[in-house]
Amino acid sequence: MKTNRLIRRSLWLCAALCMVVLVFTGCDDGNGNGHTHQWGGWAVTTFPTCTAEGEETRVCSLDPTHKETQAVAIDPNAHDWEWDVETGPTCTEPGEGTGTCKHNANHTTIQAIPIDPNEHTWGGYTQTTPPTCTQAGIRTRACTHDPSHIDPQTQAGDPPLGHDYGSWTQTTSPTCTEPGEETGICTHDTNHTTTQAIPIDPNAHNYVWTVTTPASILAEGVETLICSHNPSHTNGTRTIPKSSVEMVQIPAGTFTMGSPMTEPGRYYDETQHQVTLTSGFYMGKYQVTQKEFREVMGILDDRTTTTYGKGDNYPIYYVNWYDAIVFCNKLSMMEGLTPAYCISGSTDPTAWGAIPTSSNATWNAVEIVAGSTGYRLPTEAQWEYACRAGTTTGFNWDTNTIISTQANYDASHLDFCNLVAGIYLERASEVGSYAPNAWGLYDMHGNVWEWCWDWYGSYVSGAQTDPTGAVAGTNRVERGGSWFHYGRYARSALRGISNPGYRGILFGFRVVRP
Repeated sequence: MKTNRLIRRSLWLCAALCMVVLVFTGCDDGNGNGHTHQWGGWAVTTFPTCTAEGEETRVCSLDPTHKETQAVAIDPNAHDWEWDVETGPTCTEPGEGTGTCKHNANHTTIQAIPIDPNEHTWGGYTQTTPPTCTQAGIRTRACTHDPSHIDPQTQAGDPPLGHDYGSWTQTTSPTCTEPGEETGICTHDTNHTTTQAIPIDPNAHNYVWTVTTPASILAEGVETLICSHNPSHTNGTRTIPKSSVEMVQIPAGTFTMGSPMTEPGRYYDETQHQVTLTSGFYMGKYQVTQKEFREVMGILDDRTTTTYGKGDNYPIYYVNWYDAIVFCNKLSMMEGLTPAYCISGSTDPTAWGAIPTSSNATWNAVEIVAGSTGYRLPTEAQWEYACRAGTTTGFNWDTNTIISTQANYDASHLDFCNLVAGIYLERASEVGSYAPNAWGLYDMHGNVWEWCWDWYGSYVSGAQTDPTGAVAGTNRVERGGSWFHYGRYARSALRGISNPGYRGILFGFRVVRP
């Protein structure tokens, strides 16, 4: 009995518990049956827009399948913008963009686009530093929004265009027939040069007096100014007086007088220096002959002897410097030329008195008459210029050595220039016995010494124009060597000196005139 009661009590308790569970877990069916929902918070499942409601949902925590939804009201600010740039930003000004709502195209908005420091609008480039052939240049452009914003750019050097030929030097002068040439040197790099033509200058003639009809003892000659560039271009003529002395025309020019330190047989007083002779001149083709000297001086005989060479075509010798200037003035007067020399106010040698045989102060004060056309002794510069005839070596055959077939000197003695023993005549030879130099002058080396105008003095080292030697001195210069002297004394640059009153068997002369 007692057991049955226990069983019945247990069953009753189970039923009661089930009722309790049903009360707390069941859903309310509206008739008081089921449980009460335990709702969570509302969660938006569809967001509202500016034109449509949204939706939110909550879920029962007792049964997630139990849900409840409700509308979310239209949100007038719930736009979904699509942006278009209307005005781009610059480096100084913000831009502007327009937003259009995807839900309703009528809904729009505007907002600023921040300044972009890189948004420049560049103008054209301006070159601030040009490129050269050695350095890069710089060109700069400025922003049109703010000129203080600049963009520099390097330009590489461009050799064809980057030179600055600021200094042009004429290297070849134009003539009346040929263009000249000038050379430009780049100021950035002097190794960069270029050349360009200088147009032909129709007036750039190089007129040279040229003998077109030689003068003779019987007739005057004619010389014509002829352009060396084109012989058809001429500029007048002039008369060449009759002459008893055969002359050779020597052109004006520039040369190096003296000898280099390396020339065999050189003496200390042959300092090299540049000399320019601005005027051409005529020079005796030969040394003055014994016949010419007799005829001009008006004597039946002269002081020459058979021992040292005697005859019409032998050079006159045993004459001093004073004899030579008397001869020059007398010959000028015979041919109607204005005498070159003046002593004590007179150009007539008969007024000078007897020719001195020792140094004479009055005769040493002789002056050259400006503009005179007559004969005279060559200056030392004229003599060396004519002797060299364009050469720069010891002798005018373009070598530094001499042999006895080339000139009359003491070839029996070996020296710096005479390396091979040869003939020693022991006397003068007839003029023209050896080959002439390139300008047609004979016996410029050897035979007899030739008096020159100049007093002997030291050379200057600088360039000179038309030099006439020292203003005073004791000795006059003679040139060319002689039959008695060794080979080294016959060199083009060798300077001999003697008292102007001295007469010797080795001393003669030749004449020049303008």
